[in-house]
Amino acid sequence: METVVQNDMYLMIKRAVSEAIKEERMNLYFSLLPEVDDEEMKDIISQQGGPQKNNEYEDLNSLIDAEN
Repeated sequence: METVVQNDMYLMIKRAVSEAIKEERMNLYFSLLPEVDDEEMKDIISQQGGPQKNNEYEDLNSLIDAEN
């Protein structure tokens, strides 16, 4: 019984530490990104073009509906 409790505690602590590290990594990542004001963003869009809609997946719902 004691080993089960120890294993559960180990997994809970491991998950909590992993989540904390991930959160801190994201905070560091966002703190290193420079902020862009509206005027600078307009300049970037005029030079590079706006964001393109890029679907990384294909909607397969129509295929599933056709089979039923």
